[in-house]
Amino acid sequence: MLVDLLTEYSNRPNVLADLCATQTKLSALSTRATTKRTSVRSERSQHDEDGSPADSGYDFPKRVTSTEVDELVDAYRTGVGVNELARRYDLHRHTVAKRLQARGIDTNAPKISPHDIRRAADLYREGWSLARLGERFGIDDGTMRSRLLEVGVVMRARRGGKRKSAG
Repeated sequence: MLVDLLTEYSNRPNVLADLCATQTKLSALSTRATTKRTSVRSERSQHDEDGSPADSGYDFPKRVTSTEVDELVDAYRTGVGVNELARRYDLHRHTVAKRLQARGIDTNAPKISPHDIRRAADLYREGWSLARLGERFGIDDGTMRSRLLEVGVVMRARRGGKRKSAG
């Protein structure tokens, strides 16, 4: 009787079929979204310590072994960046940076060499602007200002240029 009423007075007699189709689509999307990336970490973490398959869908934060930190240090010293190491080992970039810093490696190394700083100081004294120097050496004008001040360059008074907004 109820089915007859729904069919008789409803504009959507195939509601059940529509719901089933939607549920199938959602479950397919859910399956695709939970597929793990292949990386150094996820390949190792697919099994528990005893070798049995991991039963949790949640990937707990990984402890980085001292051997892995040695590998991170070696790779970083050969020129591999923090972001690339984070991707390779499936770690957060902050984790990589902290492990490297714990081994005495400065991951915030200056982006301009001491030789280039001296050259930039000479150019600044010749009249180049901080913005122009920044473009030439590939760093922000504020960073250029800081590096020039560190080597004792006296800044000129502002003569225009763009003012940075306070808000």
